Amino acid sequence: EFADLFEERGGFDLIIGNPPWIKLEWKESNLLQDFSLIIALRNLSANETSNIRKVLLDNKQIRDAYIYEYELTSSIQGFLNAIQNYDKLSGGSVNLYKNFLPQSWMYGNKKGIIAFIHQENIFDDSNSGQFRAILYPKLRRHYHFINELRLFPEIHHSTVFSLNVYSNNNSSGFDCIFNLYTPNTIDQCYETTNNLLFGLKDDNNNWNVYGHKDRLIHVGNDKLRVFAKLFDDNENVNEARLAVIHAKQLLSVLKKLLFEEKQDIKSFSTLLWTETSAQSNGLIKRVTHYPDIPAETILLGAQIYNTNPLFKCARANSSKNSDYDIVDLRKITDYYLPRCNYSIFTSRDVYRGNLPTLPWGGNYDDTYKIFARKMIDPQGERTLVSCIVPPGISHTDGIRGVAYNDLWMLCYISGLWSSIPYDFIVKTLRKENFTTDTIDMLPIPVTKLDQQIVQRTLMLNALTKYYADLWESVYSEEFKSNSWAKDDKRLSNTKFKMCSRNWSSNNVLKSDFERRQAQIEIDVLVAMALGLTLEELKTIYRIQFSVLKKYENDTWYDQNGRIVFSVKNLGNATYKRPEWNEIKDAKSGTFTRTIIDDTMPGGPIERTIEYVAPFDRCDREQDYEIAWAFFEERFKDKDK
Repeated sequence: EFADLFEERGGFDLIIGNPPWIKLEWKESNLLQDFSLIIALRNLSANETSNIRKVLLDNKQIRDAYIYEYELTSSIQGFLNAIQNYDKLSGGSVNLYKNFLPQSWMYGNKKGIIAFIHQENIFDDSNSGQFRAILYPKLRRHYHFINELRLFPEIHHSTVFSLNVYSNNNSSGFDCIFNLYTPNTIDQCYETTNNLLFGLKDDNNNWNVYGHKDRLIHVGNDKLRVFAKLFDDNENVNEARLAVIHAKQLLSVLKKLLFEEKQDIKSFSTLLWTETSAQSNGLIKRVTHYPDIPAETILLGAQIYNTNPLFKCARANSSKNSDYDIVDLRKITDYYLPRCNYSIFTSRDVYRGNLPTLPWGGNYDDTYKIFARKMIDPQGERTLVSCIVPPGISHTDGIRGVAYNDLWMLCYISGLWSSIPYDFIVKTLRKENFTTDTIDMLPIPVTKLDQQIVQRTLMLNALTKYYADLWESVYSEEFKSNSWAKDDKRLSNTKFKMCSRNWSSNNVLKSDFERRQAQIEIDVLVAMALGLTLEELKTIYRIQFSVLKKYENDTWYDQNGRIVFSVKNLGNATYKRPEWNEIKDAKSGTFTRTIIDDTMPGGPIERTIEYVAPFDRCDREQDYEIAWAFFEERFKDKDK
């Protein structure tokens, strides 16, 4: 009866399931570890694995198995990606769940409903545009999940997947809910509830499982047009990638940011050295050392942070990604360079000869650059992490280096990138890496607030004498007339009033409290430059930056502007929770801690840190309000 019914009804009424999420790719280490336990037991580098491979493949039995597995994987990839077999999937990476989709649409009848749980990459893969053009008319519901509550215990807690409902009865538009942790939230979003609108986490720092009507977003051509502009700077709505929008309020913010003016600025970006190949080519060697000059400094992504090129120092015996210590900026010298893990392994001339040449002339080594971490974490405290570094310093491919032909624009753009609004754009992109196409789509607004942004950016980044040329070339006499937007004894306007063309350590920001305030003011200035409202800035922070909000709510400062305690792990620079609980309510007095500091040349040394009570914490939204009122009053007569 089945065949007759199938013909009569034209296919299935309902298809539902969880197709396999298997990305078919060649991973030689999975095979080689069957013959060498060292590969399985140790986290070997690609270079070390390559050396073992050469030895193993001298064995004919291993070589035959190696070639067989490679041929098998390649042939399956070829079959599943062949245009003759799956024409709609041509161009994207091979993942078995994708092949289930066109099959299910074919097996369903004209009004058939297909509901699958599957991975997300068809919605943001740049090579899957043609497939999305077929998929979107069939899509009715898109519910985006993060596995933090272990709905699938066998996969990683941060794995992203989605529940998608399709129909062969094409129509325009589909409902979306993003950042789900439990299916119950879906029902609440469709119901009228009194829940507050939280971001990824609620006020108790738990994953947000509360539904809200503003989280339900209906995506039609109007919103796909915004997403097309966001990802690809075009209006091809049929192939647009799907952005992650937590609430409707953020969509209006995104529209303002995306249709901002883009200035034509000459830039050049590179990932520079791949650790394995650069070592194989004899350019660099893993040697943990303190460099004497910038030209001997090769940084890794873990060593930089937002507006802080001296964030971390490699440990003397550094072998893991966590083997770094936070640098106390108050203790650095004017010529400080952090201990790093790689050294130049060839002559200086040969090394420079392998560095890129800039499109406008000159060597990549000779100019100031923005360094940004390549890997980005949309669920982390910050996603777009960048700072300015002086000439000579180079990097491995954990960092994307970006040079500009105009130093003023370099500082201005660095300030823009350090802000919450720009971080929000990058979070929305759902990318794993910070790429050149992301750089190209970020707006550069024309604004009379640029001088304010540039000065604060310089004060945060130009921490050593190596920035003297940049300071002098960008300096403006207007710097002296600027001031803090907030009254607090830990914020001295002397840094502005005594500012001069010659770089001085007295003009840069080294205290925790000052640096936080400068970043608050940059957030406000950038939001104003982009035409956002105060409420929109606060909404971005409240909804998209739950980890930052958690840290802000439990970070405490002493009367000298030093962080005393933070729920964020700041190493031995702050008290731990048990010690902190004993002193946090002190109304006055001085408290000291003795630590071993190994972040300075000549160390390790014993050092005593002093904290002055009483201690307090900051309210970021309140500080946004104060800064907004200050700048609004100061620049009320100036056009954008």
